[in-house]
Amino acid sequence: MSSTAANIRRLIAERNRELALRAAIECSTGVLFSLFVFGGVFVFGLFMGLLVADKLGLSAVQFALIVLTVFLAACFWSAWRRVDPFEGLSPVSEGEYFAVLVAASGTAMYFQPRLVSAGGAALLLGGPENIFNSISTWRHRLPDDDALVNDAANFLILAQHGIKVSDIQSMPAAVLLRRLALIKPIQLDGQDVMVLTEKGKQAAGLA
Repeated sequence: MSSTAANIRRLIAERNRELALRAAIECSTGVLFSLFVFGGVFVFGLFMGLLVADKLGLSAVQFALIVLTVFLAACFWSAWRRVDPFEGLSPVSEGEYFAVLVAASGTAMYFQPRLVSAGGAALLLGGPENIFNSISTWRHRLPDDDALVNDAANFLILAQHGIKVSDIQSMPAAVLLRRLALIKPIQLDGQDVMVLTEKGKQAAGLA
């Protein structure tokens, strides 16, 4: 293996470690937040179950589990579909803003139902969104197979004088190097050309 290929493989390993750590943090945060939020949903369902479960022929725990299951299914489905609770909400009007200021300066209370409901939905979706984000982060790790690394090393050596985008023979290698910030596109004589960054020059042993 050439020194350039070894440098590229080292950079891939470093980047993948960063992505793996980020995925682990996102996943653990999502799980802990979900336990806290949906634990509250279960307690709320349990409280409501004490009031109405007997009329439905259920125990309070069964009622709470049904409520929890519905919320879990809806929230994880919405998080998977990337639903934004605040999408489509119009900005706060001057009258609403004035009402908030009046309420804040005294004992009166003012709520905006559309913002409260959107905020509640965002709170419920926070944990599932982090979990799905961790999966996405994990899947975006860089490939490190030998053939691709060798192609990237050859590309890096050839790119020291610039390579026209139209002349690129291994697009996966170019994408890999671009994600590692070893090459960058520039305009040269009206054409798109890929050249080495300072980091790329170091990886190629040119700096």
